[in-house]
Amino acid sequence: MSRIKRLSGSSSASSRKPELRKSRRSGFAADLIASLADAASYVRGEQNGCQTHVIPMPDVKSVREEQGMTQQQFAQTYRIPLATLKNWEQGRRDPDSTIGAYMQVIAARPAMVQKILSGQ
Repeated sequence: MSRIKRLSGSSSASSRKPELRKSRRSGFAADLIASLADAASYVRGEQNGCQTHVIPMPDVKSVREEQGMTQQQFAQTYRIPLATLKNWEQGRRDPDSTIGAYMQVIAARPAMVQKILSGQ
């Protein structure tokens, strides 16, 4: 008998879980919808309380040309896929913020980056 009670007790506990999950989801969904509405207002120029972060992006082609390297040499030296480098330089793709930081380091200290990447 006690075994049957445990089984029936566990089924009633599990029947409460979906109810809790549903209320958590609805709170999350409401927050998500409110955030999207704030973002849309900001894009339309209506929202003043939003924070924006602008990450300066160095010109990849200029960084490469300052070092007097071909695309092939630059890609090989700094371990960047050649096709990716070409896409950045030709404006088909934009580098992300991580690559922007990497390009800033390459522009400022190319010899140091080359030394680190060569394993010396």
